[in-house]
Amino acid sequence: MQKKYFLTILLVFTAICGYSQKFGVGFQTGLGTYSMSGLESFNSYVIQNLPIKTQLVSDFPAYWYFRPSISLNYERFGIGLLSTFQSTGSRVSAKDYSGEYRFDFGVKSHNPGIFGEVALMTKPKMQLTFSSIVGISLSKLKMAEYTVIYDEVLTNEKYDFKALNYYVEPGFNFYYRVYFMIVGINAGYSLQFGKQAYYSKNNKDYKFMCPQTNNPVKPDWNGFRVGLSFRYVL
Repeated sequence: MQKKYFLTILLVFTAICGYSQKFGVGFQTGLGTYSMSGLESFNSYVIQNLPIKTQLVSDFPAYWYFRPSISLNYERFGIGLLSTFQSTGSRVSAKDYSGEYRFDFGVKSHNPGIFGEVALMTKPKMQLTFSSIVGISLSKLKMAEYTVIYDEVLTNEKYDFKALNYYVEPGFNFYYRVYFMIVGINAGYSLQFGKQAYYSKNNKDYKFMCPQTNNPVKPDWNGFRVGLSFRYVL
């Protein structure tokens, strides 16, 4: 299914190549905030139902994203293909002289998409644009639980889940041209939509459920994206 969606995006991009003026190759990196409300609820359930006192060491913090792209650029308009890679995670833990407990979530996603942008303000070396990205979100979740008491490992379990959903990301971009290089400051907000919850990598019928809500847990990549970009224009 991933190949089908990517091929559709590629065909749309290829169809307009005959009208291009300038070709660009770019890269953007920055920080993203990620909601992860369903996984946060699961962590709450773990903390409340363990017979030992635990603490939430990491709770899906803002983390780096990486976004390569190619584009066709007009005077006041651009369109292109990109792919975003992003990740975050959490840890519930407890440790004393007798042993250690860890419960980890690691989440990441690969988000291919198509984007368009239109100039709001243009000057000889500067440009302010409004952009929008639409694409698919391919999420992966790793869950791990580890318990050791007096050097004896009691629990060492790992599970893999995945899900496919969609997203849209409107934003603003400020560009400054330096010879053939365009440097940009970018800010946007990513909104995920789609109904697919995490399911087992080995069994699509096995959904990842939260006992606290009795609902399937979906990826939740909603949040701000703020970054710095570089684009080389041919």
